[in-house]
Amino acid sequence: MLVSAVAAGQRRRTREAIILRVLGATSSQIRAAWLVEFALVGVAAGLIAALAGSGASYGVARFILHAPWAFSGRILILTLAGGLATMLVFGYAGLNATARARPARLLRNE
Repeated sequence: MLVSAVAAGQRRRTREAIILRVLGATSSQIRAAWLVEFALVGVAAGLIAALAGSGASYGVARFILHAPWAFSGRILILTLAGGLATMLVFGYAGLNATARARPARLLRNE
């Protein structure tokens, strides 16, 4: 789902990158801003996944297995790190073509 969100926003990011470059931003500044955005989205997705997973595991352990349930902070940290890493890897992979887009072609078509 995260990868789909990155792919869907690719066109918008290309337009934003071109406008920012015309206004004087460097490619490294644009990449840094997007990596921060991807990191925040990754952490948010990891947090949502951790909360949903914890709730589901509590329900299964308590009501189906009739076993005690204990929260694992280690699993929470691993889930957050996984969401962050996934978003940064796939987000950065999509940035290469976007950062190399030429302003003249898009601005002529506008």
